[in-house]
Amino acid sequence: MSSSDYVTKRNAYSYPAVGLSGCLECWTEMSFPSTYQLDCYQNNLLRSDENEQTVLGYLSTILWGYYSGKDQKIRSGRARGKVRLALDGKDRKKMGEYAA
Repeated sequence: MSSSDYVTKRNAYSYPAVGLSGCLECWTEMSFPSTYQLDCYQNNLLRSDENEQTVLGYLSTILWGYYSGKDQKIRSGRARGKVRLALDGKDRKKMGEYAA
């Protein structure tokens, strides 16, 4: 695959500049003016000396990664679910599964 093919495939995705702010018990979505500013913000979180900030950076990156897809539809609920799964470490339930 050529370099231009990778660029074409990458550009088919929508990459909203969205991350997490707050704390682990009470995080919120936060929009950024550009993906560059989001990258700088998440880099600061991930390189923090404070464990909670580092985890928030990890979760923020997960949110960003699942926020949209190649059809350019925003899937904030799916992204929040992936963050909760990473934070809580619980098995996810598929639609139609019920607890016994």
